[in-house]
Amino acid sequence: MKNILTVVFLISCLLAFSFTLEAKREVGWVVGKHKGWVVKRFKNGLPAKVDAKLHMKLYPGDKLYRTTAVDRILVDFLPYAEVERLSKNTLVIVFNPPENKENIFTKIGKFFGLVQVDFYDTSAASKGLSEEFYLPGENATVIPGQKICFHSRDKSKEVVVKEWRGKEIFRKKITGKSICLLPKTVGIVQDKVYTWAVVNGAEVFYRSMIKLLDRETGRVIGKDLERIESEAISDERKKIKKAAYLQLMSDMYPGQVNLYWLSYRFLKDINSDNEEVKETAETLMKRCVEYFKQGITELDFGMLNSPGCIVTIELERDGEKKYVSPNFSFYEDDGFSIHFQTNFKGYAVILYEDKEENILVFPSKNNGCDVGAKTNNHTIQYEFYGAPCKERYIFILSKNPIKEMKQLQQLLVRQKPGKSSNIEQKKLLRRLIRRVYKEGRELDVKFFGTKAVTSLPGKELSGITWFKIALRNLGKR
Repeated sequence: MKNILTVVFLISCLLAFSFTLEAKREVGWVVGKHKGWVVKRFKNGLPAKVDAKLHMKLYPGDKLYRTTAVDRILVDFLPYAEVERLSKNTLVIVFNPPENKENIFTKIGKFFGLVQVDFYDTSAASKGLSEEFYLPGENATVIPGQKICFHSRDKSKEVVVKEWRGKEIFRKKITGKSICLLPKTVGIVQDKVYTWAVVNGAEVFYRSMIKLLDRETGRVIGKDLERIESEAISDERKKIKKAAYLQLMSDMYPGQVNLYWLSYRFLKDINSDNEEVKETAETLMKRCVEYFKQGITELDFGMLNSPGCIVTIELERDGEKKYVSPNFSFYEDDGFSIHFQTNFKGYAVILYEDKEENILVFPSKNNGCDVGAKTNNHTIQYEFYGAPCKERYIFILSKNPIKEMKQLQQLLVRQKPGKSSNIEQKKLLRRLIRRVYKEGRELDVKFFGTKAVTSLPGKELSGITWFKIALRNLGKR
């Protein structure tokens, strides 16, 4: 391990997995008259201000402040998003899709207009998408009566579906890389959460959650897809319209509907000579890539009903960045950022387990041991190097202040570069780790999608808890 840039450790912890929490998706874009306006939003748990820029993405809860005599700012919105005036100089972005999903189909024209303006353009390439991702991906929902397509990045693997408590209900070998099955065949029923995994014997390559849409939502989406199929347009335009509609529904109801995987299925075979069709399909595909590559979202806060954490890694390889699971296989010279967040207000210390001693990874002088609920915290970025090995990180969490943690933060604040201060820090870390192993409670870690998940059974987090994450360095490629 060697230090190179700025790492972000995001452990995001979890509440009851009900698919009712909203993922943070953009709902508006600045399109003009933005000079003299400032956007205020929460970043890393703290309020931050940034000057409004052309094509800047806006999110629910963002506040727009007027700093000059400019009277208005031009913003284009998704359906059901708008601004409300809080005061003479302040606006706030609100997003209120209706509970009744019947009318969402009528907004597809507006959505297409935004797609064609290309607000959704990202740097992510859509080529080779099926080679990069396991589908249907993370926190996926499926439509009653329509096939689920499981896609593996590797051949000769099995797909396994289990009830949330662990009982296996389905197992089948994947012929080639994909297999499509009806929910009834798999054994999935409504009002239950399941896990699906790609495995080879006892080795798990990918695991995530899946849920059948509720009856009414499934009925509406199924009816709207049939409506598109009956339209007098070409097959390619039907596929594009279905793909756009599924993305729109997923964005309107991100805590209930996640059908980006099915949108991708409609888009992947489009190979049109029509420039308009081609550009629209490409933009929609970019949105799929962006969605599949995103890090921790609000949906990840919906797994468990007790304190816990998620760890995910932002990998940088050959100039490309994407989020991968901590059980990913890394190579020498891979850059990586470890991200962490908690669902409780408390305290955290993260140590790198070296051969001779434990090295402090979090906190630094600029960010304390205290962490807020659902607040991003930062350390530094690292790079793998050397022979194949496993690099282990110890995560120490507490809801209550720990003496050694408070002393560590005080030391960091007053610490100046030098041998004496480093010796004092090492002594303090040794005392902390002895206390952790003597008094602390070790937590189990499970892998879901691109996250490692840990939680404490019970409603309260008291005393010290800890867990380890091991990152595999396979050496030179």
